[in-house]
Amino acid sequence: MAFRTSGKHQGKVARHRAGLMALGLSAALATGCAYFKDTKTQMEEAELALSNGDEARAEELYRDVMRNKKSRDTDDARRALVSLLLGRAARTMEKDPDTALPIYRDALSLMPESNEPRIAYARALMKVERYTEAVDVLMEDKNCRGCKSLISVIYIERGNTNVRDGEYASAL
Repeated sequence: MAFRTSGKHQGKVARHRAGLMALGLSAALATGCAYFKDTKTQMEEAELALSNGDEARAEELYRDVMRNKKSRDTDDARRALVSLLLGRAARTMEKDPDTALPIYRDALSLMPESNEPRIAYARALMKVERYTEAVDVLMEDKNCRGCKSLISVIYIERGNTNVRDGEYASAL
């Protein structure tokens, strides 16, 4: 036996259901359904962490964005991470060059086509008098702007170091 309801009652039920659906949708939008969270949120969170001085958290978030194959922000995250690493390496270089060099190498490995990490890493190698390695790093990219002039500077610096150390034959 089927129950019949009046048109008035059906209208109330329909309005009630529509209200519940709207409430549920607005709650999902306000709190953020996990399904719809994207890497843009992670990028914003990384930038916030960086602005608050939490480089470790920002680095972690940038790397997460880069690992997400569906992300449209992978390139932005990579550039931001390289910038973060280069800044960290420059600060570390003054106190502890042995710790700074792997950071420079990491930055270069993330963006091998970029001149900035290549030149920064070569300069760091030059500061610790690892001239041959510095030249090798610069020679890896034949299209690097500024690398050829830096190679000239490295050869001059190596000559000056050899003269300073009394190794006159090597200075030539």
